[in-house]
Parts: sequence; structure tokens; C-alpha cells
Amino acid sequence: MLRVLTVLLVCVAAQAATSSATLTVNLTLTASSSGTAYTAAGPATLTGGISGTGTFSATLSLTTLGSGGATPFTITLSGGTLGGSLTIPASVFAAILGGQTSASGASATITSATGSYAGDTGSFPSLAGSGGVGGTGSITLT
Repeated sequence: MLRVLTVLLVCVAAQAATSSATLTVNLTLTASSSGTAYTAAGPATLTGGISGTGTFSATLSLTTLGSGGATPFTITLSGGTLGGSLTIPASVFAAILGGQTSASGASATITSATGSYAGDTGSFPSLAGSGGVGGTGSITLT
């Protein structure tokens, strides 16, 4: 099963001063052979007060999603890495996989950073988007 997501996230990152940035992530979800997890990977672009391009990666466990737990993720950018946790309620994940045209309620936190982003942290308290099902069954969320 292959699913595609596009997510626009707005982040406030803090180091010596606070700056705003926009993070755009285009994800492809691939189901595990056991059907109990999805690998989420794709390009990521950070623009605004801090910038960089690279990749997003995470493994979304259905058990973790079902219990309301957080999933660790890594964003590897040209200037360093950002690490954190992503929380997607099971109902939101099911809506996305089901092709619902809008979904909200997910959240994320950046808890670690390296390279030129060292010391940066931030939060995305309310992630929302809209999208649709493509001709191949892919789902796009923007």
C-alpha cells in the first residue's frame, strides 16, 4: 500500500532569538509487510527565519497511533538534522488513509537539532491540512 502526503507545518524555532519558519514535507507512506506500521519518507524544505532542504523519515506504528503515543521522526537538512516527536490521533490517520479531504488534530515537537540548527527547538501544536485521493490511490494532504 502506497500513500502520499503533503503537509505544511509552521514552526517557531528558538535559539538565541525566536524566528518563524515554514516546513513543507511531502511524504510517501509505505505499509510494512505485517501491516502494523508505515514508513513515512520524503523531501522536506524549511524556509523563513531558518532554511534548508533535505528529507523527512519516521516509522508510524499502528499500535503507537492507536494508543495516542508519539512517533519519533528525523528531518535531515543540508545544514544539519532536526529530531522530534509526531503525534497523530488514530482517527486522523484513518481519515488520511481513507482519502478524507480534510484532517486536523496532529501535533509535533522539535526536541533536538544538530549542525547550523543546533539549539533550535519548536512546536507544531495543531497540524491541519486538506487533500484528496489520486488516480493511483495515493493521498495528498496539503
